[in-house]
Amino acid sequence: MTRSREIEQLKDYVQTLEANTINTEPATRQQEAFPISSGSQSAQHRFTATQTSATRTGIWIPDVTSGCLRYCNHSSNASVIHRSYTYLTSALENPDMADPFYLASAPSPFDELNGTGYQGLAMTRLKEEYYLNLFWQSYHLFLPILHFETFMDHYRALWTTTDNSLRDDSALVDIVLALCAQYGNCFMGPVGSATSSQPQTSAHESHGLFSHARHLMSTKTESLTIYVVQYHLLSAIYLANISLMNAAHDCIAQALRAALALGLNQKPPSMISEQEKLLRQNIWWSISAMDVRVSLDLGQPFLVHQDETTCLSPHAIKEAETLLPADNLSTSFNGTTSNAFFQNYLDLTIAVKQAHEAFVTHCAVVLEQNDISDWYESAEAIKDCADSLQECIKPVHAWVEQVPKPLKILRRGSGRPFSTIRSPLDIEESIPLWLQRQRVMLELSYHNFLMILYRPFIRFPTSSVGRIPISAEHSVSCLSHAIVTTHIISQVLIESDVLTLVHESVRILWDTTVTLLAFALAHPCCPHSPSARAALQKALSTFDALGSSNIDAARNAAETTRKVLAHIDSAFGSFGTESVSASSIATPRSVVSGNPQGQRSLILPSVAANHDARCAFSTAFTTTSPMDLENLDLLSGLDEDLRNQLLDPMYMSIPPPDQPFIFDEQLLGDF
Repeated sequence: MTRSREIEQLKDYVQTLEANTINTEPATRQQEAFPISSGSQSAQHRFTATQTSATRTGIWIPDVTSGCLRYCNHSSNASVIHRSYTYLTSALENPDMADPFYLASAPSPFDELNGTGYQGLAMTRLKEEYYLNLFWQSYHLFLPILHFETFMDHYRALWTTTDNSLRDDSALVDIVLALCAQYGNCFMGPVGSATSSQPQTSAHESHGLFSHARHLMSTKTESLTIYVVQYHLLSAIYLANISLMNAAHDCIAQALRAALALGLNQKPPSMISEQEKLLRQNIWWSISAMDVRVSLDLGQPFLVHQDETTCLSPHAIKEAETLLPADNLSTSFNGTTSNAFFQNYLDLTIAVKQAHEAFVTHCAVVLEQNDISDWYESAEAIKDCADSLQECIKPVHAWVEQVPKPLKILRRGSGRPFSTIRSPLDIEESIPLWLQRQRVMLELSYHNFLMILYRPFIRFPTSSVGRIPISAEHSVSCLSHAIVTTHIISQVLIESDVLTLVHESVRILWDTTVTLLAFALAHPCCPHSPSARAALQKALSTFDALGSSNIDAARNAAETTRKVLAHIDSAFGSFGTESVSASSIATPRSVVSGNPQGQRSLILPSVAANHDARCAFSTAFTTTSPMDLENLDLLSGLDEDLRNQLLDPMYMSIPPPDQPFIFDEQLLGDF
């Protein structure tokens, strides 16, 4: 009886082994179908991690208004702000401090319920056409998702009365007018002037038109046309202009769903006209470009996936056929068409998207390999991720070489286009304004995207992770792109009308300011601190200038920036405000020999195995702080690169010798 029981148990065991073998075969075949690079972990382990992508490399953040936890990646504004705020509360020993980074929202168009705010706002046809004229000179230059003649035919057909006193409803026309009223709001005179009532009227018109368009669209949820996709995409732009990024993201998602239902991601059918084919392609790629911009801002996974897309890129169409003409806008200059910007901007967003996805996927692998939930906890993980970014980001740098010369804005002196050298732009007044705008916005977009990609490596000092040279290099690269962005926006607004009333520049400047504040907080005393502080002051003056043109987002950004700077000064005292030059960095001998009265030597701790304990700072430090300041030394470990100048100065993050601080070769040698 016992022997029979043992035989049955053996049979069960054999059946279990056979079942396990069968279950592992699909996984094995799947693993063979996807080549997997070798690593310290098993191939199966690495394969599993790579499928997690960005969803495994984020951070939980409480929502400012609801308190509900949100999940976003480390490149986002929300992540940088949250890490900065957390570190600032620790520095001030005030965990219950209100978040000074909170950016007040501009008046919301959602306050106008069910389009009722539109009543009594009916504009004359002359005024509407004045507003529409602004569209072709602004938004159409960057995202050509409307065809001029088709749209205007639609618009003219809406005026059914003989005296042109009443226009029929159209959600698409209303959202275009809302954008233009939002844009035209800035023309109406500075705040506090004799015309100060006009901006309020224009803003009311803009919100009313947006609300009315939204109400009209809500009644046609089952109707699918190209107009629906155009409406949602233009709504996303409108909401992003007033910093309602979550709402903008929702609009992009709605545009994407409608576009997929209409097959805009597929090669268009042969029975439609060439003009319509082109328009469908431009709309699809505009959704993709907007998705990259807004998803990066929010730290969310990209909505658009190109895996099953058969829609041709605009590059596949002959140049002569890519033009969507506007009768009242010159769209060609010396052989350069206005659509060239769109093509090159798309290439940039595609390169940025690929770089970001590759980076966060590698970070997920690193987290799995090190069995940690946050790669800031491990020096090895940080270095691994930094090495990965250096490779992932190469196609974004390479994009510069493919930009045609007419779209490159020159620099005064020896500076090259798209470099981080801080030489001023050479604004050529002899070329059309539309081409000047496209040049500047293309360069600003490039610096903004690179700043975002490098931004996770702005790290706050801890006692467990010391200096990591490549991580420090990335943080300085991030700072360099932030500084040159600030300089460009400030110069262009002062010297020309190129960026006048381009709302996108306000968003880019706020992104930059968040980065500068994070760097100033993480590194209150390093050779780059004075440049970061100077850039913040320039950003503040620029926000003030934009705010005087009735841009609420700029006024709110200026107020928030001043508030955060006050907290940083409270945490660090004169440490954060005094200029630091090479002469203020003490050698080890001067630290040992003694300090002047009233000064405190900041000896970088050597708790981490990869930290160089020989480096020290000596500076006036009037506030006692519990923080570990080991992370302040950004140059230590970079001296070999600086001496040999192995990196192309176009991409080199270290500022040139003619900038406010000077590198001392002997000093670097002492490091």
